[in-house]
Amino acid sequence: MTEAAATVPWLFVAGAIFAAPILSFVIISCAFWIGKLMGRIGARMDGLEESDKDLRGDLLRLRAESREDMKRMRGEWREGMERMRDDRLADLERMRDERREGMKWIVTGPRVDGEESCGEFVGRMDGIQTTLTEIFSRLAPASALATRDNSPLTLTTIGEKISAVGDAREWAREHARVLGKEIEGKEDFEVYEMCVAHVEKCYEEDEAFNRRVRYTIYECATNLEEVLSVYQVELRDRLFSERRLVRAKGT
Repeated sequence: MTEAAATVPWLFVAGAIFAAPILSFVIISCAFWIGKLMGRIGARMDGLEESDKDLRGDLLRLRAESREDMKRMRGEWREGMERMRDDRLADLERMRDERREGMKWIVTGPRVDGEESCGEFVGRMDGIQTTLTEIFSRLAPASALATRDNSPLTLTTIGEKISAVGDAREWAREHARVLGKEIEGKEDFEVYEMCVAHVEKCYEEDEAFNRRVRYTIYECATNLEEVLSVYQVELRDRLFSERRLVRAKGT
């Protein structure tokens, strides 16, 4: 065996002796940092569990508060309805008492000063009329359409106002020119159905007409159905008028 060959084992032994402490230090350091990292992960998991518990608690508290709010709103709504009912009953009671007092005054009231007594009676009647107006104003609003002696729908005073604000009569005159030829051979109710469909189509497709309808709703403090019904009746009446003129010329 040569000298170099004999030296190789000793080099391995020396390297192992010097590398052992370093390797141990590295292993211990890795174990330390791994343990520290695992501790942080465990703490983070504990924090997530606590957050989850807090979140569940918040959800349960919100649900309980929502239930309480619904109960409170339901109670307030009932109280409001009961108060409104009581107000109407009180109005009716006051109106009845005033009417009784008025009738009692007519039967048993003083008759010496006729002019003064008549003025007092008129004042009482004005008060009763005011009370009736207040009561009816709280009920359903008047309609823009009405029937007369089983005749087709016609415009009421409110309908005339809606027609004037929305310029429905002029609009009907313009559109009657387009629909005039389509009503030949149709019954009156079919003409009205065609007018209803045409007005609804214009409201959905014509932006200018849509704006006019919404402006009329705002100005007249009414709703969409009332305004569209006024346009439908105006268009129907215009078509009927033009059909009568055509038939008159034909005869």
